[in-house]
Amino acid sequence: MVIYTDGACSGNPGPGGWGAVLLFPGHDPRELSGGKKEATNNRMELVAAIEARVAGIPGLELAGNAFHGVGIPDCIHGGEHAVERVMR
Repeated sequence: MVIYTDGACSGNPGPGGWGAVLLFPGHDPRELSGGKKEATNNRMELVAAIEARVAGIPGLELAGNAFHGVGIPDCIHGGEHAVERVMR
C-alpha cells in the first residue's frame, strides 16, 4: 500500500484542510479529507497522517511530508483521540 498525504492553510494560522490518498494494489484508490476553520500548516499535515493511520487499514505505514516525524508515534497509539489532541 502507498499513502500520499498533505495539509495546508490559507494563512498560518487560518482556515486549513488535509487530504490523503490510499493506494491498494488491485483496488480503487481511497480518498480521505477534512478541514478546520482555524488551524496551522503543521497541524493539518499531522492530521492528514493520523487520519490515514486511524482509517484502520492493516499494514499501514506513514510516508509523506517532513512533519510526519513530529509527534506521530504518540498520536498513533491514541487512535481517534489523536486528532483531537493535535487540533487543540
